[in-house]
Amino acid sequence: MPVRAAPAEPGDPDAIDLARLQALATVARSDTGYEYIALSDGWRRLRFDVVEGSIGAAAWVRFDYRLTGFQDLEPRLQTLRCLAGLRRDGRFNVCQFPAPAGLPRRLEALRVADGLRAGASYREVAEALFGEARVRADWRTRSDYLLSKIRRRATEARLMLAGGYRALFGR
Repeated sequence: MPVRAAPAEPGDPDAIDLARLQALATVARSDTGYEYIALSDGWRRLRFDVVEGSIGAAAWVRFDYRLTGFQDLEPRLQTLRCLAGLRRDGRFNVCQFPAPAGLPRRLEALRVADGLRAGASYREVAEALFGEARVRADWRTRSDYLLSKIRRRATEARLMLAGGYRALFGR
């Protein structure tokens, strides 16, 4: 999101206290002098391109947002909603950043891969993921659903590790 940044007085109701968000902020400057700020907690991220002014001049900064046309309007409005929540609460609102479809399954697949690479058996991996009591009760029953689930996750992990992860990035 392109912004114009200007120093502001502490407590300005239309400014953001970047010092308060310092743990989330990463500032970069390009060779051409443009500044970029990313606010991230490791999972969620907002990025602003400072096309005029500077964010390095003061702890409190006022942003003027560049909104033109309709092509990118919805995502930019969502970015502003997220920034407003971050400014208000000092943290990202998880509801504004829904997990991508299939993420829990993919994370589970990677955990299975980690266990198998460490030399664990399918049963040991299942115990780590679902607990000993559940595995003791449900392992090697008529349906074998837990064993099947671990096998499916292992197959998915092998595909991701063999380059299938690129599909997550639209490549």
